Amino acid sequence: MCAEISCLRNIGIIAHIDAGKTTLTERILRWTGEIRRCGEVHEGTAVTDWLPQERERGISIISASVLCRWRDIRVNVVDTPGHVDFTAEVERVLRVLDGVVAVFCGVSGVQAQSETVWRCAGRHRVPTMAFVNKLDRVGADFERVCRQIGTRFGVPVAPMQVPLGCEEDFRGMVDVISGKLVDGDSEEDHSGDQAVEEAFGHLVECLAEIDDAVMIEYLSDRRPSAELLQRALREAVAERRLVPVFGGSALKDIGVSELLDAVRSYLPSPGEGRSGLGMLVFKAFSEEEFGEALSCVRLYGGCVRPGDRVVNMRTGEELVVERIYEMHASVMEIVEEACAGDIVAISGFGSGAATGDSLCEPGVHEIFDRIDFPEPVISIALEARGDTDSEGLGAVLKVMCQEDPTLRLHRGPAPGQWTLSGMGELHLSIVCDRLRDDWGIQVSSGKPTVNYRKGITQSGEAECDFTKRLPDGRELSARVVVCVEPLPEGSGVVMDVGEGCSEVSEQYLKACLEGLREIVDSGTGDGIGLTDMRILLSSACEGGELPSELAFQTAASKALSDAVLGSNPRILEPIMRVEVTVPQEQVGNVIADVQLRRGKITEMESCQFGMTRVLALVPLSELFGYATALRSFSGGRGEFIAEPAVYAPV
Repeated sequence: MCAEISCLRNIGIIAHIDAGKTTLTERILRWTGEIRRCGEVHEGTAVTDWLPQERERGISIISASVLCRWRDIRVNVVDTPGHVDFTAEVERVLRVLDGVVAVFCGVSGVQAQSETVWRCAGRHRVPTMAFVNKLDRVGADFERVCRQIGTRFGVPVAPMQVPLGCEEDFRGMVDVISGKLVDGDSEEDHSGDQAVEEAFGHLVECLAEIDDAVMIEYLSDRRPSAELLQRALREAVAERRLVPVFGGSALKDIGVSELLDAVRSYLPSPGEGRSGLGMLVFKAFSEEEFGEALSCVRLYGGCVRPGDRVVNMRTGEELVVERIYEMHASVMEIVEEACAGDIVAISGFGSGAATGDSLCEPGVHEIFDRIDFPEPVISIALEARGDTDSEGLGAVLKVMCQEDPTLRLHRGPAPGQWTLSGMGELHLSIVCDRLRDDWGIQVSSGKPTVNYRKGITQSGEAECDFTKRLPDGRELSARVVVCVEPLPEGSGVVMDVGEGCSEVSEQYLKACLEGLREIVDSGTGDGIGLTDMRILLSSACEGGELPSELAFQTAASKALSDAVLGSNPRILEPIMRVEVTVPQEQVGNVIADVQLRRGKITEMESCQFGMTRVLALVPLSELFGYATALRSFSGGRGEFIAEPAVYAPV
């Protein structure tokens, strides 16, 4: 499997729901020879939508990776979900990619989830190209969408193509650098067209501000060569200083091969690998999915083969590689080795590796940047029906939580019940469907409830000197000091370890951190987790004759709980960033309704076809049933999307 690293591209396809990214992925797979016939989302036959729930609902729920080949390169193409409830799936995939193609609808342009996934790519500094899809649709406007991308994201944008025809007369895209329209085996020369020359001039101006060689040609009033522009563009994209925009219609297979050529020419290959074997786990599958537990990893250095041993940097556990697979969505192909830059699935780790773990060969100690996930904002109570008992349901839910780090699980509220927390109603609904379809477990679920959080308004410190006498007369003991300080809204929880912990062993330090995490997740006795604070494990030391992990874990939990309760705590509720699109005449109803729901309008924008886009911040607790209300007062023409924004005082 290993080949020249310069001939590899790891790319993701990201977009708002229904922008056409899965359809685009299917066309890419056909062009690269992975499939002979394109599957269709509406028929439930798309290769990358292989879960039964994806095919039933016509949406992507999990990311799917396919290794394909285009000209002289190998391309790992990862199709990601577009629904806001599955943004974390996009987040963890972007952590291991070297480039992304952001897909936009030529009619709707930049939409709410477009902004969310774009921000994700920005956080991970992933080089980005844009593809404006559906240019054959009525109301499509390539130039308008290009302007929106530049304005909404505050980035320099360079259209690399010019559409020939529009809507039902759309024929294809003319390349700005060559002036050619490729239609099958024939070429049309449009280099003298005004629109093409204007786009070429804009590209040269953008690159002249970035590249000295292009600037010299520009100031000398000479036309830069294609080779110079392509080299400058490749460097500008890699440095995230320019976003090239391409276009077409994935459904009609227009512009797809040109996009693949752009991926080859402008998106970077993985960087040179480190000398030692190192990899990051970004996804896990349980045995139910493929017959064996699999860990999806990105290699950052060295090569791995079956039988190799790696060490989990988080737990210190040594793991053995059993089999290595190339991923082709739901189909796995065994390979003998994988090298730096490769994205593969590995069996043999079982539950010994979780999402975000760094795995290195023995003797190498390197921890890759962790993958941060948002806190769940909504919960439901689940109870098993039929032959499955509560413990059996809990065991399956724990496996699903290991697969999906945005799920949280704890017992209650009633005996025999479990409370499952996630990112939205659809997210939790999919879990219930998978319990039924994949595991054969029928469940009863309660109404969704909001996950509140607890913050603090002042700094505080607490100490716990824990002792417990055993029946043989010896004492378990540990002494822990914890400090807390408030952070701005949206910061989450930040944990640090102070110099006062330098003398305690790693074993006991892990126990302390486990005790802190327990309080962060379950709260100070009221079941309300913590947020927006810095927690400093200031010091930890052995307090007597028999230190133990239990003593340190208990002491840390008690110290953090006391520190929070002494820092003027307050209850916070999740605030959602809401985007509502309605006919112009219904804007007044939207504003009035948002205000009734304790919301705040932040922005309004006119769209095509007499529609208006309204942005607002609204408490999640006020959004239950909003879809029904919106359909009612908009005559069925309104739509909305909501994503977590911050936690704010109730």
